[in-house]
Amino acid sequence: MTHWSKTADAWLTERQNTLIDEAMRTKSTTKKRLILNLLERTTFEQDQIRTDFLDFCFNLILSDEPVGVKTLAIKLTYAQSAHYPELRDELYTALQMMEPEMLPAALRHIRGKMLKNNKNT
Repeated sequence: MTHWSKTADAWLTERQNTLIDEAMRTKSTTKKRLILNLLERTTFEQDQIRTDFLDFCFNLILSDEPVGVKTLAIKLTYAQSAHYPELRDELYTALQMMEPEMLPAALRHIRGKMLKNNKNT
C-alpha cells in the first residue's frame, strides 16, 4: 500500500482510525514503520485528532525506536498539531531539547525542517 498512487490517500484517510489502532498495538517495528508511513499520507482534521495517538507519537520521538519510526513520529506529530499553537509549541520544545550533534543525519534533517516550519507559522 505504500506504493499506491496519491489518489488512494482518501481511501487511507477513511481507514485512519483502524491504522492508528494497529500502529499503537503492534509490537513489530517494521509493521509500525509501514503503518506510520501510510498514516503520513492521510489528512488529520482539527475536530478528529486522537489524543492517544498524539501522545503515542510524542513518546515515539523520545523512545529508542529506529530512526525511520522517529522521523515519521515527528512528521505525524507536526501534522496533528498544525491546528493547535500550544501543541506546536510543545513539539517545538521537544525538538529543541534534542542535541543535533548527537542525532543521526535523518533525525537532524527532520528536526531542522520542523523547527523552521514552526518559525514560519
